[in-house]
Amino acid sequence: DTTKDATVKGAYTVKITAAATPSFAVGTAGVFSAKFVSKTGNDYFYKITSVGKVGTKAGIYVNGVKTFVGIVG
Repeated sequence: DTTKDATVKGAYTVKITAAATPSFAVGTAGVFSAKFVSKTGNDYFYKITSVGKVGTKAGIYVNGVKTFVGIVG
């Protein structure tokens, strides 16, 4: 479970376990790019890649709920 702020240096892969395809979003444009990677069973993998300046932050949302805050490292 990722429930704390996470410093991302380069890229980070997020695993979400859900019965149906979750919505996945970065709350602030220009901080991270997000891309669906793969699905295995009920596990969905999304990759966030740092694109903003070091120290900038963005909320990471799953199904409209902020799951954690990513910080560019």
